[in-house]
Amino acid sequence: MPVLVGKYQDLVCRNKWKSLYSKISNAYLFVKNDLAVSDTDEMFSSLEEEYKILELIKKKLGVRIGTYENICPEGQDCSYGGGNIESYKTLYGTGMNPYSFGGYIDSDNGLNTVWYSLEGATVYFRANSFYDMFVIYIFVDVNGIQSPPNILGRDFFALVITPPGACPVGANCGYRPQYFKDSCTSEKEVYASSLNGMHHGSPISGIGCSSDMLLK
Repeated sequence: MPVLVGKYQDLVCRNKWKSLYSKISNAYLFVKNDLAVSDTDEMFSSLEEEYKILELIKKKLGVRIGTYENICPEGQDCSYGGGNIESYKTLYGTGMNPYSFGGYIDSDNGLNTVWYSLEGATVYFRANSFYDMFVIYIFVDVNGIQSPPNILGRDFFALVITPPGACPVGANCGYRPQYFKDSCTSEKEVYASSLNGMHHGSPISGIGCSSDMLLK
């Protein structure tokens, strides 16, 4: 029975991820269409331009402002950071690196980083530069941060928005897939250089399932 329950939970999470990925991807396509920009690279020419795009995407999605009350450990100040989410683990059960999801300051909530509610999911947005690229990171816990299993690749996924469109992490669509492509299939823990504060040496096994789960 526990095995059947687990499989059913995975199916529900996978289908929810597909739905949310589609909505987020379409929101960005609508933004591009509304702006009528001939050269989409210009949309990502600076962090300032990225923030504008990100705000438009959030408006298209109709996201609702969230708070930190259910994210940070009791007594910890999570202003200006994503919070030390101690309950999240990789596919191998390794705890996430402290402050793994830190960094995006949102003016909608007194310059604090916020997570948003979107159709029962918890969503985290961040505009950022990645070496020579400007990108928008979006992390999605499809059933909310308070619902298990809180495991990368099972109910927690990620995508990156670049000028061409939305790229699920792990896919070969222009966003350095070599860092994450094996994180869903390797027989040992996988580490990555960076992904929105998942710092050098941090385990990220499972985040590459973000693309695999869209194909199942």
